Amino acid sequence: MSNSTPEQLRFLTIEGLTVCADFDGGVLPSDFGPLLLSGIDRQIDLSQRLANAFIDRRHSSYTDHELRDLMAQTHLSNWLWL
Repeated sequence: MSNSTPEQLRFLTIEGLTVCADFDGGVLPSDFGPLLLSGIDRQIDLSQRLANAFIDRRHSSYTDHELRDLMAQTHLSNWLWL
């Protein structure tokens, strides 16, 4: 069984934009992945799009976090475990 890392990761094309990641960036911190994914999320506004697909029935006086922030936390953490 091989423990090799693929040379390049390609993500789905969204609105004509292609996102790919490679691993030849030299010395990068181990927490660079979430930073990169967060930047991509901001560029394509995925968290806001996901939040717009839901009806938020929570009472505003009982919520501390916007639905958009919860979507960002959820899908970014899921990407990290792929």
